[in-house]
Amino acid sequence: INKNVKVYIGAPASSTAAGSGYASAATLGQIAKEIRAKYSSFGGVMLWDASQAYANGHYDKQVKSAMGSSSNSRIQGRRSL
Repeated sequence: INKNVKVYIGAPASSTAAGSGYASAATLGQIAKEIRAKYSSFGGVMLWDASQAYANGHYDKQVKSAMGSSSNSRIQGRRSL
């Protein structure tokens, strides 16, 4: 087992970024906090995609804020090409 492997929560950054699965920033932040507390392999939250997060009122920053402060509160986004 590789102890350096991290697991990320993947989520759409807006209701228009995917057909389903969108959650409010508060809900996603709470889920991430619970997973972070339970699993040392938690790596953070990744969003599809960065442009959707920006257009959705900086959803990435809202999720990070909802997660609270921690040395491993990370949000990653991907830009569409």
